[in-house]
Amino acid sequence: MQKIKMIVAYDGSDFSGWQAQNNQRTVQGEIERSLEKLLKEPIKIHGAGRTDTGVHASGQVVHFEINDLNIPPEKLHLAIAGFIPKDIKILESSLQESDFHARYNAKKRIYRYKMLLLPLLPYQRNYYCHFEYKPSYKKISRILNVLQGEHDFTSFSLKDTDTKTRIRKIFKIKLEKTPGGFDIIIEANGFLRKMIRMIIGSLLKVYPYNDPAKRMKRIMEEKNNEFCGAPAPSAGLYFENVLY
Repeated sequence: MQKIKMIVAYDGSDFSGWQAQNNQRTVQGEIERSLEKLLKEPIKIHGAGRTDTGVHASGQVVHFEINDLNIPPEKLHLAIAGFIPKDIKILESSLQESDFHARYNAKKRIYRYKMLLLPLLPYQRNYYCHFEYKPSYKKISRILNVLQGEHDFTSFSLKDTDTKTRIRKIFKIKLEKTPGGFDIIIEANGFLRKMIRMIIGSLLKVYPYNDPAKRMKRIMEEKNNEFCGAPAPSAGLYFENVLY
């Protein structure tokens, strides 16, 4: 049995998220169908993370198992190009050790959230979020720094999230200026469902007030998502990288 790793990029605009669902167009479903056409057998892939509807990726990692791959593993990403939809691209492919798992072996996951300062133009609406306030980058950084470290992120998760613990460790959370706006990069050992979008939504909620960093800390300490801001749009979110 061979274990194959692939690095995947996709435009999430026209997908109902990552996970395969009946009668829905999903990233996992399209990749599995493309692999089946190429390899002439059913393939089940496993991703490092599950992105929601409208979320993009530039560095999602997946793996699958196959008895005998009749294509050199390092050329699989080229061979599949003619079978896969235009809004998905397999960037790399490689053979891995038998104990590799895209999800369970991951040490860190990195996401990026893209903000623009001017109202969005029609062609930008699927790829950015509008930051409607006059930005103070020091102020934004102070708010975000409250979340760095190991914490209970219940306030930034869905109540029906099926998980053993809501404790996660954010290794880095930083702001990066870009032409016309800024990005927020978050590196953590894992994320709860909608956690990043709820963090960004809470940033937007507390930003106009005095001492917003204190307000953000209080939201986290409440361990109740009724205190957090509404989830920010999925369009601005990108799954950027996985570290092993």
